[in-house]
Amino acid sequence: MFCIQEGKKREIGVAKSIMACVFLTPVIGYFIIKSSLKLDTKGCTWCGNKYNEAEYCGICKKDEQGELRPS
Repeated sequence: MFCIQEGKKREIGVAKSIMACVFLTPVIGYFIIKSSLKLDTKGCTWCGNKYNEAEYCGICKKDEQGELRPS
């Protein structure tokens, strides 16, 4: 059930997450699935940081409207 639930949300997918858990034991498969990137990352439209998931970007410190994070 974990493979289906988390595999849908991640880049690795359901099929690969099930294979990882079956062939590599569930403990190692768990870490492979959790280390996979999420598909629904917002990204930053200002600097191109595709891994940004926060309200403010960690690189350029801007939000979706382009306003800088208050210091």
